Amino acid sequence: MKNVIISIRGEQFDPEAGDSGLTQLVTDGQMDKRGGITLLTYREGAETGAPTLTTLMVDGGSVTLLRSGDVNTQMVFEKGRRHVTYYDTAEGSLTVGVVARQVEARLTGQGGRIKMVYNVEIDNTLAGENHVTIDIRPTPGAGPPRKPQPGGIFYDRYIH
Repeated sequence: MKNVIISIRGEQFDPEAGDSGLTQLVTDGQMDKRGGITLLTYREGAETGAPTLTTLMVDGGSVTLLRSGDVNTQMVFEKGRRHVTYYDTAEGSLTVGVVARQVEARLTGQGGRIKMVYNVEIDNTLAGENHVTIDIRPTPGAGPPRKPQPGGIFYDRYIH
């Protein structure tokens, strides 16, 4: 598991109102590769006291978003396919459908980028189009944990 910085930029376009909104989040997280699947995990809303744990599972051409805590849901983004899920919040539940037109994930062991363009339906009614870009980069100074050397001195790098 590697500590990373996750930068998320999301634009929402409302077809009925003819307007758009921009959401941006930069947070610390973890990245882990297990076989062909990359897991990105981070917390949202810690400042409210009821944080939501968010996990993105990237597997080839699909991205699965899992949220648990203040909000509970599982959303699957796969180009050309419609996926429907329940979105549970403190105010109640609703049905959310997503149809992805673009899902691109270019990830390495050091980070990378995920881009998605998808439509959102709420209770079978088009609610808008979303464009999301997620950039992942190593935490500055991140690397393996420092090893204590004889005499209790820590070195910034492993010495091989």
